[in-house]
Amino acid sequence: MSQQANPFYYNTPEWYKGGEPAFYDAKSFPISEVLLEHQPTFKEEALGLFSRQPTSFQQNFSPYNTDLKGWRTIVLFSYGLINKKNIEKFPKTWEVLKDIEGLSLLMFSVLQPQTHLKAHFGDTDAIVRHHIGLHVPAPHPSIALRVCQEERGWSEKEVMSFCVVNRHQAWNKTDEPRLILMSDTIKPEFAHRKAEVWSKVLGAEATKYYSNKWPWTKCFPISLTRLIHWSGSLFIRGVILWHKFRYRSIYPGKG
Repeated sequence: MSQQANPFYYNTPEWYKGGEPAFYDAKSFPISEVLLEHQPTFKEEALGLFSRQPTSFQQNFSPYNTDLKGWRTIVLFSYGLINKKNIEKFPKTWEVLKDIEGLSLLMFSVLQPQTHLKAHFGDTDAIVRHHIGLHVPAPHPSIALRVCQEERGWSEKEVMSFCVVNRHQAWNKTDEPRLILMSDTIKPEFAHRKAEVWSKVLGAEATKYYSNKWPWTKCFPISLTRLIHWSGSLFIRGVILWHKFRYRSIYPGKG
């Protein structure tokens, strides 16, 4: 994995042109071993809730005008923000993963039968996204993730790690739901800039959300857009600090 001086954030109209690959070697990340070791625990909690309360998994939020129908998620932790109610639904999962170095996102993801998610992208190359299968009804190509021009299927016995800032799409062409655990970790070279990465990712999502809600803001010069992103990120950093104080008893110790 290459070393870089500064993260890329999607607060510009330009596509990502960095040198990060589509997929990484999952074994090079400490979280991979933990995900594999405790996969049965994650599976038990997730399938248990999904079978009892499938509506607990909500349509995934997107700041874009992208149709994500059929993609349902339940988020425990997102870039410094705690969802206490959801953590209480998955106590064993949270206990295992809450102190993973650089943990930035933790959520369960369901891809409904006969669903194809159009190409979309994440907000920064400062993180690595990891998937592990919990219920995968069929191998590639029936169920798959495509990043750039490379396709891979999910597995319950293998972790998939990739660069989320690259355009990617996913599909499930079977008649059963696909269920995975999704987590983001900060790259080691940006570990000391955790607060910056978290706040700027959430700031980028907010900027894009409001630009789609109010299209006339897309006419702003890029310098103004970046100023709005920077200002919003400062506010969000304060919200993150509040979450860290309010939920200090369960907050990630090494996150």
